Amino acid sequence: MNGWVPDLEGPLIPYPQHILDLLEPRLATDAVAVLDREAALTYRQLGAASAGIAAALRGRGVATGEAVIVHARNSRWAVVGMLGVLRAGARYVPVDAAFPIQRQQHLAAASGARIAVVEPDLPMPLGRFDTVTVDGRHPVGATTRGPLAYTCYTSGSTGLPKGVTISAAALAYSTAARLAYYPRPVTTFLLSSSISFDSSVAGIYWTLASGGTLVIPSDRTTDLVALGRAAHRHAASHLLMVPSLYGIALRGGLAGQLRSL
Repeated sequence: MNGWVPDLEGPLIPYPQHILDLLEPRLATDAVAVLDREAALTYRQLGAASAGIAAALRGRGVATGEAVIVHARNSRWAVVGMLGVLRAGARYVPVDAAFPIQRQQHLAAASGARIAVVEPDLPMPLGRFDTVTVDGRHPVGATTRGPLAYTCYTSGSTGLPKGVTISAAALAYSTAARLAYYPRPVTTFLLSSSISFDSSVAGIYWTLASGGTLVIPSDRTTDLVALGRAAHRHAASHLLMVPSLYGIALRGGLAGQLRSL
């Protein structure tokens, strides 16, 4: 430990050097870790599936810190893929399958990756990649820690999207800071950000490090009907959303369904 997270109510708190230090202790429980519209995964299942992806990637010769595409919808498979890449010691580049094809292809080409972790039964329009399917059927292997966590791309509103790579230590720090600062732990987080945008990171890792449940209401982040139903059904405690979309949700009559937030 050589870093500290401030606790406004007490002394400084040491933070882990790698995001997996916060996540892996949770992966031996049978609580629900992530669920989408199709199925749920417990922490134990998430741990086994991601360890299998890690082993498969190392079998393909993935180097420490190497870029690996995670091509998926907003789904439980995306989370498995992300953790699998991290546990292989590589860094993931999330490519949202709901994006326009040209943007998907640009992100994939710009990443320089040679391997893609792909959601089952998902069309692969990105070009030629050595692919590993996220299906939970890979043999489980040991975890390797690498220095980098992921690379996300800017929106490209002022030109071509630009890649920004985040270290595993920085992701650990930001996650530990949320755990230290916010008084109410995450019990159920509604993911309403694309996996390809950095805003999704807060909800994914804060929730998993808290032992909460990450709920993915839809593979379309603007599906407010699905979001309202999921919030009500699962008594969601937390949500991260841009103010303009949140305003539409409230004006559209979803305030009652969001009371648990």
